[in-house]
Amino acid sequence: MLTDESSLPNIGLYRTSVQESEEIKKQVQELLEMGVIVPSCSPCGSSVLLVLKKDGGWLMCMDYRALNKITIKDRYPLPRIDDLIDQLEGARFFTKLDLKSGYHQDGQLKLNGKKCEFRKDELVYLGFIVGKGQRRIDPGKVAVITKWPTPKIVTEVRSFMGPCQYLRKFIRYFLTYAAPLHGLTKAKVQFEWGRTHEEAFQLLKRKISEAPVLALPNLQQTFEVKTDASSYTMGAVLIQDGKPVEYHFEMFSGGGCALGSQAIGVFTCLDEATACTSHEVDVLFDGFQHHYQVQEGGDEQVGRYVISSAGKGFIGGDTHSALSSVGVCTAVRIQ
Repeated sequence: MLTDESSLPNIGLYRTSVQESEEIKKQVQELLEMGVIVPSCSPCGSSVLLVLKKDGGWLMCMDYRALNKITIKDRYPLPRIDDLIDQLEGARFFTKLDLKSGYHQDGQLKLNGKKCEFRKDELVYLGFIVGKGQRRIDPGKVAVITKWPTPKIVTEVRSFMGPCQYLRKFIRYFLTYAAPLHGLTKAKVQFEWGRTHEEAFQLLKRKISEAPVLALPNLQQTFEVKTDASSYTMGAVLIQDGKPVEYHFEMFSGGGCALGSQAIGVFTCLDEATACTSHEVDVLFDGFQHHYQVQEGGDEQVGRYVISSAGKGFIGGDTHSALSSVGVCTAVRIQ
């Protein structure tokens, strides 16, 4: 459905080389012979462009950006990547199926045999290499980041931070390392690349190249969350059987936290527990273990404490005094 049919786009052909023009004609003819497309006299026109594929072939793409701007989008939820990764625990063999011309299939599924992999101990999945009970960053992704040229404008900083953010769960203290670069991307901040930014840029590239292998979580077993916090930031590592599963790091909103150091420790433990998963937790306060129910997706008052799974702080009238009266929180066990 279109928002405004009176402004249908009619984009002219992009200029192409002789070789590219021949390739486009060839692919169009193949699609016509297969019955995938038919000749059209639509008042709306979009051009095509060729993109070089990994195997050296050409992928013909339609440029529908102008049409998409006046199209009412279909909305549907996409699965969370971390949930998809969690489902791989315990899998021994992996198979990857690649559909040939996936956008052009109707009622049939045809595979591209060259891109399919069967019964593998490990394979690339969503930018990671998974298998043997662990996941690690795809070396191809690492190579791209380590070879990234120094940004010259703010959009280039954002382009660099995009893939780095995707890999942040592999990097302990990620936000601390990335803070100078994040500062450059804020609104009304003039772009001035200095020594601090260059050091942060090189440090992030090195940390990603040295990123550890993470264990795939077994949701039937116990987790441990070890935390650290200051008046401005908090972080944690999710551990299972002594192996890191992921790192988590956040900055307190508003530039700081008004709670005392002991309360910050409690908040960090409970907040990181809700950030990692939705389970029952055992929290260790000064050597004494306390059991709690943690429900992700909302604030739930448990005894004297209110847990904020959104990471926005504690809620409640006497929460501050209650938390300040307990000892330092050192670890959380999630069951």
